[in-house]
Amino acid sequence: MLSNDFAGSEDLLQAIFDSSFYALVIMDTDLRIRAMNEKAVEIRHLYFEKTMNIGDYVGDIVLQSNKEAIVKQLQEVLQGKVIHTESEVKAKTDQKTYWFDITISPIHNKERKVLGICYGAINITDRKIAEQKIENMLAQEQLLTEELNAQNEELQQNLEELNHTQNALFESQQNLQAIFDSNLISIVVYDRNFRIVRINRKAHADYYKISGLDLKERDDILQAMNEEEKKYFWEASQQAFSGRTIRAERRFTAKKRDIWIDVIYTPVFSRHQQVEYVVFGALDISERKKAEIEVRHTKEQLQNIFDTLDEIFWSYDIAKKKLTLLSPAFEKILGYSVADFIKYRGSLQSIVHLEDRPAFEAALQQATQAGKEAHLEYRVYTIDNQVKWVQSHIKPYYGTSRTYPIQLEGFTTDITARKQAELALKESEANLRATFNSSRQIFYLIDKNYKIEGFNKLAYENAKETTGFILERGDSVLEQMNAWGFAEFSENFIKALGGEVVTYEKRLLTPERREQWYEVTYYPVTNDYGVIDRVVFNAQSIAARKEAEKALVESERNFRSVFEQAAAGIFQLDLNKNIIQCNDTFSAMVGYSLEELKNKGLWTIIQPDFLIEAEKVFDQVAKAELESFRAETRYVHKDGHIVWALVTISLVRDINEKPKYILGIVQNISELKKIQEDLLFKKNELDTFLYRTPHDLRGPVATLKGLNSIVKLEAQEPSIGAYLKNMERTVNQLDNIITNLMEITKIKESEIFKETVDFSALVKDCISTVKDLPKFSQIDFKTHISVKREVRSDVGLLRIILQNLIENAVNYARNRVDSFVEIFIEETDFGNIKIIVADNGEGIPEQYQNKIFNMFFRGTESSKGSGLGLYILKNALDKLNGTINVESAYGKGSKFTIFLPK
Repeated sequence: MLSNDFAGSEDLLQAIFDSSFYALVIMDTDLRIRAMNEKAVEIRHLYFEKTMNIGDYVGDIVLQSNKEAIVKQLQEVLQGKVIHTESEVKAKTDQKTYWFDITISPIHNKERKVLGICYGAINITDRKIAEQKIENMLAQEQLLTEELNAQNEELQQNLEELNHTQNALFESQQNLQAIFDSNLISIVVYDRNFRIVRINRKAHADYYKISGLDLKERDDILQAMNEEEKKYFWEASQQAFSGRTIRAERRFTAKKRDIWIDVIYTPVFSRHQQVEYVVFGALDISERKKAEIEVRHTKEQLQNIFDTLDEIFWSYDIAKKKLTLLSPAFEKILGYSVADFIKYRGSLQSIVHLEDRPAFEAALQQATQAGKEAHLEYRVYTIDNQVKWVQSHIKPYYGTSRTYPIQLEGFTTDITARKQAELALKESEANLRATFNSSRQIFYLIDKNYKIEGFNKLAYENAKETTGFILERGDSVLEQMNAWGFAEFSENFIKALGGEVVTYEKRLLTPERREQWYEVTYYPVTNDYGVIDRVVFNAQSIAARKEAEKALVESERNFRSVFEQAAAGIFQLDLNKNIIQCNDTFSAMVGYSLEELKNKGLWTIIQPDFLIEAEKVFDQVAKAELESFRAETRYVHKDGHIVWALVTISLVRDINEKPKYILGIVQNISELKKIQEDLLFKKNELDTFLYRTPHDLRGPVATLKGLNSIVKLEAQEPSIGAYLKNMERTVNQLDNIITNLMEITKIKESEIFKETVDFSALVKDCISTVKDLPKFSQIDFKTHISVKREVRSDVGLLRIILQNLIENAVNYARNRVDSFVEIFIEETDFGNIKIIVADNGEGIPEQYQNKIFNMFFRGTESSKGSGLGLYILKNALDKLNGTINVESAYGKGSKFTIFLPK
């Protein structure tokens, strides 16, 4: 049963009451009983002078012999001390002596203030009696041992007293047997073969209860044990037979119940000092273990609560002037290591903000000298030198003398968020006040009786100018509104008081008969109780907007003219990003008509590399998160070639400033991009050429010089053939590089010579030139040519392009029986020539695909080429104003697509 004072802790108390083996009594700070569990009710006749009830004062009901000591202990606990003791009590009812294990702990509230006392006691009389009996038995055994030794000495000295000694020995054995059988400890004596020599009644009964076996002398003691206990028993016995005494606590499960026993293995020596037997003793300590586990669990729970507190708890020793305790929340909130802070700093003053330090030290002094609790808010520095606001409750703690505090205890809470919110609120209020007075809108705050509670600067000036009124708080607004021309004011005001937001446009005439337009709104305002008791009247001049509306029609007429006749491409998208209009310029730029674009959508013609970013930016514009943007992008023309474009996207709003549609203006910058890329390419080409040419030529030349010197020295030796062969290979490498360089120069400087192209013959010729390559024989060449019209171009440049692609495909083919190279040459719908060379070779790693057309680029050191093949191809293609696209997957193959203009 619980008193109302402890209703807030009901869950905790109920859990303890229901599960605890302790008799629990809860007292308040006046030592009056507020709660007790059924265990306490069961033993109160042993411990208390009279029946105890809720509200009784403890001093009135405890035994008079214990009153003074108990009251003193309880007073110490009220100071925060935890007392753990064993107490001997003489019961009033049966006059027997009982032993109790007692724990008395203070109960704290959230502010660490002592709320009351928890008095817990568990009856340990049986354990005490058992311990006393064990001590008596051991003492008796010691005496018997000494007596036997004395008798043995007497036997050696005087054979004549043998009969007398035997009688004494028999009597001692009888006494020992009586003690042995009546002992509360299970005792078994066994030999080296684990055969039972002697077993007492307690052991006999325990083994039968646990295992169901009726053990007797000469039985094997191991048969009554499971495998785990048998292993431990055997190992402990071996140590005992070696002369050691082994003691341990063991736990095992019997009949679904955990049992703890205190076991001892004691060697018994023969007269030749050889261990002949082992005495095994076992005492059931399950109850004690349960109590210990429960206490440990309670301590762990309290420690977990302490460790997980969001508040910092700290304790400061006044005499030593040093912190003695900091909760883990200190590190979580401020970042300092608790152990290092206590060790190297020892006080909180070092982290208190300099401006707040005097107030903090004054609070400490108040608690230390005057013994008064202190509350204050102040700033502290975190480990990374950031400033946080905290709130501390500092309480002095007195010793037993109660004359002066010996330590300070504090709870510190992080209030940074609250302080920031307070500062932000003050700043917001100031900004709101400034905005209110600087606004170009007219504001009135009017109560339900039409009295003016507030107005801004513009409202004051407008009233004075238009109606001659000088606004004052508390004046009725009706007269001023009627004079201004708002005959409908009362009707709309009543609607607003009913919860409706009223908005409309109002046309007024000034005294000079000038037309003025206002957008007027009546906003209902609720009080703290949710009741509408005020209205905000807002009037905003929309004269400029009205003028804009007149100009809008003309503007749209002009826009339509520009839209149709502009040299740039123009398109319109709705807010769902669907195309709704485009001009002929944009349609011609991408090759699709308006109807085709509506069916396909704008996103299908944006080159994939630009698609994700384009969709993201269009979404931002459609949601009015971005008013406009300008970027370069690439469109895929209907025939497949790429169109570079400079796109400007803008959000167009209606007269109410609401998003209406998205406008795009597109400039074709393909030629400009080609020029830019060509300039950049040529610059990189020149830089690379100037750097690499000396390096590439120096190696072969140096090799030639070395070989030449060796030939001179060994002209008569048989190895001259090998040297000359190496020299020939090196010269060929050098010749190949120089030939390629000359080919590049030739392409750049020569004029285009156009002639009719026979694509079939050209492809066969290019394939025949690579037939000596090592992997040529394993490749299946497939050719598909569908060009019906006559095509005139530079056949030499086309040969360079096709031959390099075919040669690369052969060189990088994989060693497999299904290797192929497919060549497609066809005419697009727009008259362009498209050439595709595809293979299932090694493929190009993704990180190299944008570098393969660079001069001297080789993907790996093992590449045998000069790194000029694809560079020469690109130069030849640029000469023909063509474009090339690469699609490749490493380990799967490559596909090169070329577009040649008609």
